[in-house]
Amino acid sequence: MEEPHCVSVRLGDTKNSDISLEVEAGCDFTKDGSVDVFGNPARRSSTGGWKSAKFVLGYQVLGTITYFGVATNLVLYLMKSLNLSNGAAANAATNWVGTSYATALIGAFIGDAYLGRYWASVLFVAIHFLGTLLLTVQSALPSFRSLCSSGDVSKCPPASAGKRTFLYTALYISALGAGGHQPCMFALGADQFEDGYPPESRNKSSFFSYFLVASLLGSLFVTVILSYVEVNHSYAIGYGISTLAIGLAGLTFIAGITSYRHFRPGGNPFRRAIQVVVAAVRKWEVPVPTDSSLLHEASSSDTVGRRIFHSNRLSFLDKAATRTEQDHGGEVSRWKLCTVTQVEEVKCIVLMVPLWISSCIYQMVEAQVTTTFVEQGACMDNKFGLLHLSPASLYTFYTLAVIAATVLYEKLLVPSLRKVTGNQRGITILQRMGIGNVILIVAMMVAAGVERKRLQVVREHHLAADAVSTVPMTIFWQVPQYVLSGLAEVFTYVAQTEFFYDQAPDGVRGIGSALSMASVAVGNYLSTLTVTVLNDVTQQGEWLPRNLNQGRLDLFFWVMAGISVLNFGYFLICAVTYRYINVEKSAE
Repeated sequence: MEEPHCVSVRLGDTKNSDISLEVEAGCDFTKDGSVDVFGNPARRSSTGGWKSAKFVLGYQVLGTITYFGVATNLVLYLMKSLNLSNGAAANAATNWVGTSYATALIGAFIGDAYLGRYWASVLFVAIHFLGTLLLTVQSALPSFRSLCSSGDVSKCPPASAGKRTFLYTALYISALGAGGHQPCMFALGADQFEDGYPPESRNKSSFFSYFLVASLLGSLFVTVILSYVEVNHSYAIGYGISTLAIGLAGLTFIAGITSYRHFRPGGNPFRRAIQVVVAAVRKWEVPVPTDSSLLHEASSSDTVGRRIFHSNRLSFLDKAATRTEQDHGGEVSRWKLCTVTQVEEVKCIVLMVPLWISSCIYQMVEAQVTTTFVEQGACMDNKFGLLHLSPASLYTFYTLAVIAATVLYEKLLVPSLRKVTGNQRGITILQRMGIGNVILIVAMMVAAGVERKRLQVVREHHLAADAVSTVPMTIFWQVPQYVLSGLAEVFTYVAQTEFFYDQAPDGVRGIGSALSMASVAVGNYLSTLTVTVLNDVTQQGEWLPRNLNQGRLDLFFWVMAGISVLNFGYFLICAVTYRYINVEKSAE
């Protein structure tokens, strides 16, 4: 692909003639407004691409080890360290996980508005390291823990206020860092691939896939090794390994400092959005010109990132960019007159909300992988030779399915689809999300079938009233539903993360990434709410009682499948009516 020349030099003048020489050279500078660490225009040859994205992926593997190294057994550790009851420890752990997702919005805001994504990542990684280090100190020193010789937590005295304060301080510092850096790191990695430059832009979609793989490699290490070390040997050793991992992760990330491409922070995006609403309301009675070229737009240097072309959606907001007689002559306040790009920024975020709602519902159903799937497995025969597998260990099949499917998708399916569709991604983002939604429906149907078979075995062996004896049905019956759920994640979650980054305006791409993370949190909360409602509706937990041998978990999975079908229908409506963001190809 021949790039347009970007160097023009005029050489010498004589009395008789002007002699000029136009020097054409292959343009090595990016066209998306990115800069290098020194603030100079970024060069393709020395910055960006996989040469810098590999540092982000390396960080993600190690950073995930740290996060899940704390999260996986947190309930057990709180019971042991603070003598908390099952319910109190579960609530404390849930609050911690929720906080780690909520702080993603804080980190994204600071990165997009003020520090830039790189320096915001560095800040929150340091905070994550500090929190995990304090947790390691707390777990290693007996004086910071509540010791009790009784195996019954109810007979142990509660931990002192000082011990609780120290532990929760360490945990929530860690949560702030873990959540705060994630959207900044994710968006920074995607920023390394220039939009509109095919040699790089076609690799951006692959980055989203490999980012998920990096996360799962880290979680796989925790599931297989680190979790065992914490429970069977020492939490201090496990948390020490987590601290070492985040330290190495930070050094890995910083090692790529000279190769990263950066986008300058664009100021408070919420302020820009409010300005659009205020300006539009002020001009309530002003008609919008039919010719969109008459709307106010500034030069690229006055916009945050690339300019966004006008769209016909939410036309009321176009009033904010409509000039009146009072807007001519001199500089006009943004509270009275906004640019088309500023207006389109607000439109983009608003128009993504319906698809975000669909993503939340998808995540609600996907959450069954780590909840009701595990409960189902706990009621099955978990013997594997001489070993007794943990019900949660089958999550390994989910992880392996995601890794294998991602590699096959990127290396085989995408190149083949490109030849057919002409789309550099193979298929569109929304098409990929839709396929994942369908696969998840099948996964829930398979889970319902497995549970129906399990209940049949329960009846055949007269185990309905027995909540202790093992049901003679191997836990490996669950493998297909784990594998299918993993395949759904390869399609929908990867496309979802790409969608909220790609369709967000340049100045708020970190916040777009945080929205994707927020959908996971909301989905988990919706799952909890759904279980609670169904327990109340089905006569005090007839479907999901303490003894699942007397329950109807199969009907619960059918409800999840039904919700997925309705959500897929809603998603199709949103996808068909959605129009992708239209930005200029370069920011000069």
